[in-house]
Amino acid sequence: NSARSMYQNRQSLWLYEPIMPTEIRLDQSDFGYSPGIPGKTPLGGVLVEISKQHLNENKTHILVTTLLVTFSVLLLGLVVAFHVARKITRPILELNRTIHDIGEGRLDTRIDDLEVNELDRLGKGVNTMARQLLQDRNTLQKRIDEATEALRRKKEQAEDANQDKSRFLAAASHDLRQ
Repeated sequence: NSARSMYQNRQSLWLYEPIMPTEIRLDQSDFGYSPGIPGKTPLGGVLVEISKQHLNENKTHILVTTLLVTFSVLLLGLVVAFHVARKITRPILELNRTIHDIGEGRLDTRIDDLEVNELDRLGKGVNTMARQLLQDRNTLQKRIDEATEALRRKKEQAEDANQDKSRFLAAASHDLRQ
């Protein structure tokens, strides 16, 4: 038989490959090689017998190895994803905590370096905003204290004037009665 063929039974698989004569042309510049001369009979053949049990063992080994590698890659991917997510969520939680504290009136709260460029810029902006709010609050408190003091003085003046008026009316009433 001069053609490739495959035979099998329950235990084995046989592959047959014919050995064909070849032609090597030395007189051409490309040193052409022809794998077979058409119409020539084979010089022989190679018959390979492979045990189906061995093939199945190899398939099982390849399947187990593939599953282990796939599981390992997925596990590594999950670990990397968790690490990256944690690296991003920690600064976001820190921003959230700081903004909540500022909203509660603790304007001296600051955000430390967040180690993520975009979030670090946001943190610096929040720190600047908190500093400005604290400065504005202190300025307003000072103005409120000054206004309160001015009102207190005016109240005291009004009370003094009221007492003076009362004394004047009492004296005038006394003089009129006399």
